Amino acid sequence: MNLKFLSMLVVATALIHLSGCRVVPKQKESPFESSFSTKILSNDAKLFTYSMSLMKPKKIVSRTDYFLYHPSLESVEELLDTKVERMLRFNRYCRSGFVENDRVVLSDYASIKGECNEAANEEDRKRFPNINKPRR
Repeated sequence: MNLKFLSMLVVATALIHLSGCRVVPKQKESPFESSFSTKILSNDAKLFTYSMSLMKPKKIVSRTDYFLYHPSLESVEELLDTKVERMLRFNRYCRSGFVENDRVVLSDYASIKGECNEAANEEDRKRFPNINKPRR
């Protein structure tokens, strides 16, 4: 009888530990949708635009969610700077930094237009071809 009780206790304890290990906290997602576009001019100047638009939630259920979807201008600007730096580091479009030509920061939209410090080379032209997009 003691052996049966002991084995059930071990199984129950194992199940409790295993179920505790499966709980993974949900990562905080950014409420912004981003886009990045490039343009290389005939004089080899490399231009880019990075923009973020706030995705509207279907339903706000908590106070925390409300503030997540109504960020302050300072937090939007911080996020914009971080995402631009990360994007340019990831895709190596501006290898020597960039000059900011224009910046717009609103609570539901933000963008940076810039020009890379270095001129485009042949590899840049292959990796980042100019694609004409239809205007809306």
